[in-house]
Amino acid sequence: MKKYLIFVYGEFSDNDIKRITNNIAPITEGKAFKFLYTQDHIIFHFESSFEMEFIQEFILDTIKDECLMYFMTEYNDSLSYYIPEDSGEYLFNLSSIENNDMVVSGTNIVDAYSKEEEVDDEEEDDDDEDISEIDAIMIMQRLKKDLRRPTLDEILDKISEEGKESLTQYEQAILDKYSEKL
Repeated sequence: MKKYLIFVYGEFSDNDIKRITNNIAPITEGKAFKFLYTQDHIIFHFESSFEMEFIQEFILDTIKDECLMYFMTEYNDSLSYYIPEDSGEYLFNLSSIENNDMVVSGTNIVDAYSKEEEVDDEEEDDDDEDISEIDAIMIMQRLKKDLRRPTLDEILDKISEEGKESLTQYEQAILDKYSEKL
């Protein structure tokens, strides 16, 4: 499995960020799929066993209409970057993710479960936006856990019942990967 970074630029609403993240999630594998974002960029870090060519095609087809531009690279130890320390610790640590994992919104790090703590009246308005972003990320993490790779038999059954044009890009890619092995 290889690690990848994708830098996406544009003007994003919260719904755009959710949609783009959900679109990329099916090709990610490993324990964690992490991302940082602001309203004008998103940085994704993930592992995948798909070939680079497939990932490039998948990402192009998935997000080209969602952004102004994007860059994708394989992550390795020779990568040079500057990022605030807390954000870097979150983004680059794909080895573990836990229930109390930190969720990053821009450069502000917020504990995903801190929303249950009492909030001062003065801070309440500012924190409402952070909480909705945290909720969205937690939902996406749950969806990611529920995603599973369909088997070849399931894909062939779908083709038999609904036709090849009914396959999603993800299912087609899995079928292509099986075909390459033959």
